[in-house]
Amino acid sequence: VNLPIGKAPVGMEGGHSRWTIGGEGARKAETRWKVLDRFRRGGEESAGGGADFSRVLLRPLTGRGQQLRLHMKALGHPILGDTIHAPPLVAGCVPRLCLHAKKLSLTVNEDDKIDIKGIYPGKQKETSYGMSEGRISVTTPWDPF
Repeated sequence: VNLPIGKAPVGMEGGHSRWTIGGEGARKAETRWKVLDRFRRGGEESAGGGADFSRVLLRPLTGRGQQLRLHMKALGHPILGDTIHAPPLVAGCVPRLCLHAKKLSLTVNEDDKIDIKGIYPGKQKETSYGMSEGRISVTTPWDPF
């Protein structure tokens, strides 16, 4: 997805968001995406096509406000639980936003970097910490809704 993001004029986006596709002072925003799993209502995995829900890997190449939410909405597939950009049915079908980081990398200074990795539900139960060569790695359990 390669759609610029800028400030929403007053009254746009239902009065909730200050960011929109286009908008005032729009800047380049790019997100790569890939469908990982498709699910039918009730948890049944589908054989492809016609799925009610999908688990999608999103990789922002830029870092604009609300970028992932806006890009998924623009594709016609808003993020479950998104009370700002999704229609009420999608926003209200789960108790919280279904947007989770698989990995975050933070550069503390030129020698130190922190990597934080999230684990998909059921894959790992414990939290582990490790440090080597100026890197701190933190693996945390996924917080299922």
